[in-house]
Amino acid sequence: GQGRGANEVTAVNPWRELEKELNPRQREAVFTGDAHCLVLAGPGTGKTRTLVNRVVYLVSAAGAPPESILTLTFTRKAARVMVERLSRYLGEQAGALRTGTFHHFCLELLRDQAGRGDIPRDFGVADEPRQIRTLERAWNRLDFSARPAEHRELRMLLGRFGAWRVDRDPALLSGRQEELFAEYQRLLREERAIDCDDILHLTRDLLNEDEALLAATRRRWPHVLVDEFQDTDSLQYELLRLLAPVEAVESGGSFLVADDQQSIYAGGGADQVFCFNCGKPM
Repeated sequence: GQGRGANEVTAVNPWRELEKELNPRQREAVFTGDAHCLVLAGPGTGKTRTLVNRVVYLVSAAGAPPESILTLTFTRKAARVMVERLSRYLGEQAGALRTGTFHHFCLELLRDQAGRGDIPRDFGVADEPRQIRTLERAWNRLDFSARPAEHRELRMLLGRFGAWRVDRDPALLSGRQEELFAEYQRLLREERAIDCDDILHLTRDLLNEDEALLAATRRRWPHVLVDEFQDTDSLQYELLRLLAPVEAVESGGSFLVADDQQSIYAGGGADQVFCFNCGKPM
Protein backbone atom coordinates (compact mmCIF):
# COMPACT_ATOMS: atom_id res chain seq x y z
CA GLY A 1 0.00 0.00 0.00
CA GLN A 2 0.94 3.66 -0.22
CA GLY A 3 3.48 4.86 2.33
CA ARG A 4 5.23 1.51 2.70
CA GLY A 5 8.98 1.48 2.09
CA ALA A 6 10.60 -0.48 -0.70
CA ASN A 7 12.16 -2.93 1.74
CA GLU A 8 8.77 -3.73 3.24
CA VAL A 9 7.18 -4.29 -0.17
CA THR A 10 9.97 -6.52 -1.46
CA ALA A 11 10.10 -8.44 1.82
CA VAL A 12 6.47 -9.46 1.20
CA ASN A 13 7.08 -10.42 -2.42
CA PRO A 14 10.59 -10.01 -3.81
CA TRP A 15 9.38 -10.83 -7.31
CA ARG A 16 6.74 -8.10 -7.47
CA GLU A 17 9.11 -5.40 -8.66
CA LEU A 18 11.20 -7.85 -10.68
CA GLU A 19 8.21 -8.81 -12.78
CA LYS A 20 7.32 -5.15 -13.29
CA GLU A 21 10.83 -4.15 -14.34
CA LEU A 22 11.84 -6.94 -16.72
CA ASN A 23 10.74 -7.33 -20.31
CA PRO A 24 10.51 -10.87 -21.72
CA ARG A 25 14.05 -10.88 -23.18
CA GLN A 26 15.55 -9.56 -19.94
CA ARG A 27 13.61 -12.16 -17.97
CA GLU A 28 15.02 -14.89 -20.21
CA ALA A 29 18.56 -13.73 -19.41
CA VAL A 30 17.93 -13.36 -15.67
CA PHE A 31 16.53 -16.90 -15.40
CA THR A 32 19.07 -18.60 -17.70
CA GLY A 33 20.45 -21.95 -16.59
CA ASP A 34 23.66 -21.58 -18.62
CA ALA A 35 26.94 -21.49 -16.69
CA HIS A 36 28.26 -18.53 -18.69
CA CYS A 37 26.05 -15.80 -20.09
CA LEU A 38 26.88 -12.58 -21.93
CA VAL A 39 24.10 -9.97 -22.14
CA LEU A 40 24.62 -7.42 -24.92
CA ALA A 41 22.51 -4.29 -25.11
CA GLY A 42 22.67 -0.68 -26.17
CA PRO A 43 22.73 2.32 -23.82
CA GLY A 44 19.64 2.78 -21.66
CA THR A 45 18.25 -0.72 -22.27
CA GLY A 46 18.48 -1.96 -18.67
CA LYS A 47 21.79 -3.82 -18.63
CA THR A 48 22.65 -3.06 -15.00
CA ARG A 49 19.05 -3.70 -13.94
CA THR A 50 19.28 -7.12 -15.58
CA LEU A 51 22.48 -7.91 -13.68
CA VAL A 52 20.99 -6.74 -10.36
CA ASN A 53 17.93 -8.88 -10.94
CA ARG A 54 20.12 -11.86 -11.81
CA VAL A 55 21.70 -11.55 -8.35
CA VAL A 56 18.24 -11.33 -6.76
CA TYR A 57 17.15 -14.40 -8.74
CA LEU A 58 20.23 -16.38 -7.62
CA VAL A 59 19.57 -15.57 -3.96
CA SER A 60 15.74 -15.63 -3.89
CA ALA A 61 14.95 -18.44 -6.33
CA ALA A 62 18.08 -20.46 -7.12
CA GLY A 63 19.08 -20.83 -3.47
CA ALA A 64 22.58 -19.36 -3.84
CA PRO A 65 23.98 -18.07 -0.51
CA PRO A 66 24.59 -14.31 -0.80
CA GLU A 67 28.18 -14.77 0.36
CA SER A 68 28.85 -16.98 -2.69
CA ILE A 69 28.18 -14.14 -5.15
CA LEU A 70 30.87 -11.78 -6.45
CA THR A 71 29.77 -8.76 -8.48
CA LEU A 72 32.49 -6.71 -10.16
CA THR A 73 32.21 -3.18 -11.52
CA PHE A 74 34.67 -0.69 -13.00
CA THR A 75 34.06 2.35 -10.79
CA ARG A 76 33.38 2.86 -7.11
CA LYS A 77 30.32 4.91 -8.00
CA ALA A 78 28.90 2.00 -10.00
CA ALA A 79 29.59 -0.32 -7.06
CA ARG A 80 27.72 2.00 -4.67
CA VAL A 81 24.73 2.15 -7.03
CA MET A 82 24.79 -1.65 -7.29
CA VAL A 83 24.81 -2.07 -3.50
CA GLU A 84 21.91 0.38 -3.14
CA ARG A 85 19.81 -1.47 -5.72
CA LEU A 86 20.59 -4.88 -4.25
CA SER A 87 19.75 -3.66 -0.74
CA ARG A 88 16.38 -2.50 -2.03
CA TYR A 89 15.52 -6.05 -3.08
CA LEU A 90 17.43 -8.22 -0.63
CA GLY A 91 17.54 -6.11 2.52
CA GLU A 92 20.08 -7.35 5.05
CA GLN A 93 21.09 -10.25 2.79
CA ALA A 94 22.73 -7.74 0.45
CA GLY A 95 25.39 -7.14 3.10
CA ALA A 96 26.75 -10.66 2.58
CA LEU A 97 27.31 -10.12 -1.16
CA ARG A 98 30.81 -9.18 -2.34
CA THR A 99 30.34 -6.15 -4.59
CA GLY A 100 33.11 -3.81 -5.72
CA THR A 101 35.59 -2.89 -8.42
CA PHE A 102 38.14 -5.33 -9.84
CA HIS A 103 40.83 -3.38 -7.99
CA HIS A 104 38.99 -3.44 -4.65
CA PHE A 105 38.38 -7.19 -4.83
CA CYS A 106 41.98 -7.93 -5.80
CA LEU A 107 43.36 -5.59 -3.14
CA GLU A 108 41.45 -7.42 -0.40
CA LEU A 109 42.74 -10.75 -1.69
CA LEU A 110 46.32 -9.41 -1.68
CA ARG A 111 45.89 -8.11 1.88
CA ASP A 112 44.94 -11.63 2.95
CA GLN A 113 48.10 -12.98 1.28
CA ALA A 114 50.54 -10.18 2.27
CA GLY A 115 54.12 -11.35 2.76
CA ARG A 116 53.91 -14.06 0.10
CA GLY A 117 56.03 -13.89 -3.05
CA ASP A 118 56.34 -10.35 -4.34
CA ILE A 119 53.60 -9.03 -2.01
CA PRO A 120 55.16 -6.96 0.81
CA ARG A 121 53.99 -7.39 4.40
CA ASP A 122 51.71 -4.58 5.62
CA PHE A 123 51.99 -2.93 2.22
CA GLY A 124 50.59 0.43 1.24
CA VAL A 125 49.30 1.47 -2.17
CA ALA A 126 51.31 4.32 -3.64
CA ASP A 127 49.22 7.21 -4.95
CA GLU A 128 50.28 9.08 -8.07
CA PRO A 129 52.48 11.70 -6.32
CA ARG A 130 54.36 8.92 -4.52
CA GLN A 131 54.71 6.96 -7.78
CA ILE A 132 56.13 10.07 -9.48
CA ARG A 133 58.63 10.61 -6.66
CA THR A 134 59.70 6.95 -6.70
CA LEU A 135 60.09 6.92 -10.48
CA GLU A 136 62.14 10.13 -10.31
CA ARG A 137 64.45 8.47 -7.76
CA ALA A 138 64.83 5.47 -10.09
CA TRP A 139 65.54 7.84 -13.00
CA ASN A 140 68.30 9.56 -11.02
CA ARG A 141 69.83 6.35 -9.64
CA LEU A 142 70.17 4.87 -13.12
CA ASP A 143 71.30 8.17 -14.69
CA PHE A 144 68.48 7.50 -17.12
CA SER A 145 69.08 10.76 -18.92
CA ALA A 146 71.61 13.59 -18.83
CA ARG A 147 68.79 15.99 -18.04
CA PRO A 148 66.41 16.02 -15.06
CA ALA A 149 63.11 14.20 -15.45
CA GLU A 150 60.06 16.31 -16.28
CA HIS A 151 56.82 15.67 -14.40
CA ARG A 152 54.92 15.21 -17.67
CA GLU A 153 57.49 12.66 -18.87
CA LEU A 154 57.29 10.69 -15.62
CA ARG A 155 53.50 10.53 -15.85
CA MET A 156 53.77 9.32 -19.45
CA LEU A 157 56.21 6.60 -18.38
CA LEU A 158 53.90 5.43 -15.60
CA GLY A 159 51.13 5.10 -18.19
CA ARG A 160 53.43 3.08 -20.44
CA PHE A 161 54.44 0.84 -17.53
CA GLY A 162 50.76 0.15 -16.82
CA ALA A 163 49.98 -0.71 -20.43
CA TRP A 164 53.10 -2.89 -20.72
CA ARG A 165 52.14 -4.88 -17.62
CA VAL A 166 48.79 -5.81 -19.16
CA ASP A 167 50.10 -7.43 -22.35
CA ARG A 168 53.92 -7.38 -22.02
CA ASP A 169 53.99 -5.88 -25.51
CA PRO A 170 57.71 -5.38 -26.32
CA ALA A 171 56.82 -2.44 -28.54
CA LEU A 172 55.70 -0.41 -25.53
CA LEU A 173 59.03 -0.22 -23.66
CA SER A 174 62.63 -0.02 -24.78
CA GLY A 175 65.24 -2.14 -23.03
CA ARG A 176 66.39 0.92 -21.10
CA GLN A 177 62.81 1.71 -20.03
CA GLU A 178 62.41 -1.88 -18.80
CA GLU A 179 65.48 -1.32 -16.61
CA LEU A 180 63.87 1.86 -15.29
CA PHE A 181 60.65 -0.02 -14.56
CA ALA A 182 62.57 -2.73 -12.66
CA GLU A 183 64.35 -0.11 -10.53
CA TYR A 184 61.04 1.71 -9.90
CA GLN A 185 59.50 -1.56 -8.71
CA ARG A 186 62.52 -2.35 -6.52
CA LEU A 187 62.30 1.03 -4.81
CA LEU A 188 58.56 0.61 -4.23
CA ARG A 189 59.08 -2.80 -2.64
CA GLU A 190 61.88 -1.36 -0.49
CA GLU A 191 59.24 0.95 0.95
CA ARG A 192 56.74 -1.94 1.30
CA ALA A 193 54.51 -0.42 -1.35
CA ILE A 194 52.73 -1.45 -4.51
CA ASP A 195 51.07 0.80 -7.09
CA CYS A 196 47.57 0.64 -8.53
CA ASP A 197 48.67 -1.36 -11.58
CA ASP A 198 50.39 -3.90 -9.31
CA ILE A 199 47.07 -4.80 -7.71
CA LEU A 200 45.68 -6.75 -10.67
CA HIS A 201 49.06 -7.99 -11.87
CA LEU A 202 50.07 -9.47 -8.49
CA THR A 203 46.63 -11.04 -8.04
CA ARG A 204 46.82 -12.69 -11.46
CA ASP A 205 50.30 -14.06 -10.69
CA LEU A 206 49.27 -15.26 -7.24
CA LEU A 207 46.22 -17.15 -8.51
CA ASN A 208 48.20 -18.65 -11.40
CA GLU A 209 50.97 -19.86 -9.09
CA ASP A 210 48.91 -21.13 -6.13
CA GLU A 211 46.47 -23.85 -7.18
CA ALA A 212 45.13 -24.28 -3.64
CA LEU A 213 44.35 -20.58 -3.28
CA LEU A 214 42.74 -20.49 -6.72
CA ALA A 215 40.55 -23.50 -5.87
CA ALA A 216 39.56 -21.95 -2.53
CA THR A 217 38.72 -18.63 -4.20
CA ARG A 218 36.55 -20.37 -6.79
CA ARG A 219 34.75 -22.33 -4.07
CA ARG A 220 34.14 -19.17 -2.06
CA TRP A 221 32.65 -17.21 -4.99
CA PRO A 222 31.23 -19.66 -7.56
CA HIS A 223 28.96 -16.96 -9.00
CA VAL A 224 30.84 -14.10 -10.72
CA LEU A 225 28.95 -11.23 -12.34
CA VAL A 226 30.52 -8.31 -14.22
CA ASP A 227 28.89 -4.99 -15.10
CA GLU A 228 30.10 -2.95 -18.13
CA PHE A 229 32.06 -5.93 -19.39
CA GLN A 230 33.07 -4.03 -22.55
CA ASP A 231 35.55 -2.08 -20.37
CA THR A 232 37.49 -5.25 -19.53
CA ASP A 233 41.12 -5.32 -20.66
CA SER A 234 43.07 -8.52 -21.30
CA LEU A 235 44.43 -8.69 -17.73
CA GLN A 236 40.99 -8.26 -16.17
CA TYR A 237 39.60 -10.85 -18.57
CA GLU A 238 42.34 -13.25 -17.52
CA LEU A 239 41.41 -12.67 -13.87
CA LEU A 240 37.75 -13.24 -14.67
CA ARG A 241 38.52 -16.56 -16.34
CA LEU A 242 40.72 -17.62 -13.43
CA LEU A 243 37.78 -16.98 -11.10
CA ALA A 244 35.12 -18.43 -13.40
CA PRO A 245 36.74 -20.81 -15.92
CA VAL A 246 34.98 -21.37 -19.22
CA GLU A 247 35.21 -25.13 -18.87
CA ALA A 248 32.13 -26.78 -17.38
CA VAL A 249 31.53 -26.12 -13.70
CA GLU A 250 29.30 -28.05 -11.32
CA SER A 251 27.66 -24.88 -10.03
CA GLY A 252 28.07 -21.19 -10.56
CA GLY A 253 29.62 -19.53 -13.56
CA SER A 254 29.75 -16.01 -14.99
CA PHE A 255 27.09 -13.49 -15.97
CA LEU A 256 28.41 -10.53 -17.97
CA VAL A 257 26.57 -7.46 -19.20
CA ALA A 258 28.04 -5.21 -21.87
CA ASP A 259 27.31 -2.39 -24.29
CA ASP A 260 27.06 -3.95 -27.75
CA GLN A 261 28.23 -0.70 -29.36
CA GLN A 262 31.71 -1.09 -27.87
CA SER A 263 34.30 -3.82 -28.36
CA ILE A 264 33.94 -6.98 -26.27
CA TYR A 265 37.12 -8.77 -25.25
CA ALA A 266 37.26 -12.39 -26.50
CA GLY A 267 33.47 -12.70 -26.69
CA GLY A 268 33.28 -13.29 -22.95
CA GLY A 269 33.57 -17.07 -23.28
CA ALA A 270 29.80 -17.21 -22.98
CA ASP A 271 27.60 -20.25 -23.51
CA GLN A 272 24.62 -18.00 -24.18
CA VAL A 273 24.48 -14.50 -25.62
CA PHE A 274 21.40 -12.34 -25.11
CA CYS A 275 21.16 -9.27 -27.33
CA PHE A 276 18.72 -6.49 -26.42
CA ASN A 277 18.31 -4.00 -29.30
CA CYS A 278 21.86 -4.72 -30.43
CA GLY A 279 23.35 -2.54 -33.11
CA LYS A 280 25.10 -5.47 -34.76
CA PRO A 281 24.39 -9.22 -34.90
CA MET A 282 26.42 -11.71 -32.88
